[in-house]
Amino acid sequence: LRLPARIDGVIRERIDRLPKQLIETLKVASVEGEDFTAEVVAQVQKIDEWTMAQQLSSVLDKQHQLVRSQISRRLGTQRLSHYRFRHILFQQYLYNSLDEVEQAFLHEMVGNTLERLYAGQTGIIAVQLARHFQKAQLTNKAIDYLSRAGERAQELSANEEAAAHFSEALALLQTLPDTTGRAKQELDLRIGLGPVQIAIRGYAAAEVEQTYLRARELCQQVGNTHQIFQVQAGLWVCYFVRGELPKAREHGQQLLQLAKRKKDPIVFLQAHRTIGATLCAMGKFNSALEHCEQGIALYKIQHHRYYDTLVYGQDPGAVYLAYSAIALWCLCFPDQALKRSHESV
Repeated sequence: LRLPARIDGVIRERIDRLPKQLIETLKVASVEGEDFTAEVVAQVQKIDEWTMAQQLSSVLDKQHQLVRSQISRRLGTQRLSHYRFRHILFQQYLYNSLDEVEQAFLHEMVGNTLERLYAGQTGIIAVQLARHFQKAQLTNKAIDYLSRAGERAQELSANEEAAAHFSEALALLQTLPDTTGRAKQELDLRIGLGPVQIAIRGYAAAEVEQTYLRARELCQQVGNTHQIFQVQAGLWVCYFVRGELPKAREHGQQLLQLAKRKKDPIVFLQAHRTIGATLCAMGKFNSALEHCEQGIALYKIQHHRYYDTLVYGQDPGAVYLAYSAIALWCLCFPDQALKRSHESV
């Protein structure tokens, strides 16, 4: 956490050669990180952006060799000029020279500035924003950005990263007062974490069961009907893959009852999928085929593929065709079974 005295002394000697204003500039830059943005530092210090770029490039880069210009790019109408400390020890020294109060103030100012500069596209720096707001003790904003970072990582199939973001957000959430609002936030995070854990650990993992059981408790606590569908589907797949078929069938039936009450075609898709697959595994092929056919009739690839795969972990159209192929084969319709298998692929 602290530099050795000899290195600290060498760096201090180099930094102390600078005018006070440039030292303050580098301190603000150090809060953003080893890589920083001229426009962020300029806005925090209330300095003209061109003047800031000149100071960084001409004085701090070419003359003192403390930073290095990286790239200049545009984000919509906003120019972003990226710089990097020539050595991370410079950044650490400057950051450590700030006390905790200064760090918290500057993290909040840097975070708010980045939000303005990336307006509408904050998802691409969600992890960075989460860190700034966590350091600024703005816990709710930090949780929100960690959740967004988890969702973005999940969309990119970076499942280990997504799980880390969701888990960190859940840990932060425990530091907040126990309210209905906190329960709703936790439910959203558990719903996001479930499919990611499935991808990493497998359908039948104990972590998956614990996540969805906790999510079910939260649904009962906040009275959320919509998210209970995803929770029931998560519990079903856990028990189904474990081979606990009676328990899996029970969750499938509960999902179907919820779908009938809600009259939601997406939930009907998942309900028929769970029951069809369970009945197929139990050897009840006629009934399984009936549910699969109902699902195939509801499925529209352009509407359901992305959403259902992201939220429920599987594309229901492929699943229906695959299980109907098994049912048709076992009912002695090999040609139809082969055709369905090809359609599923």
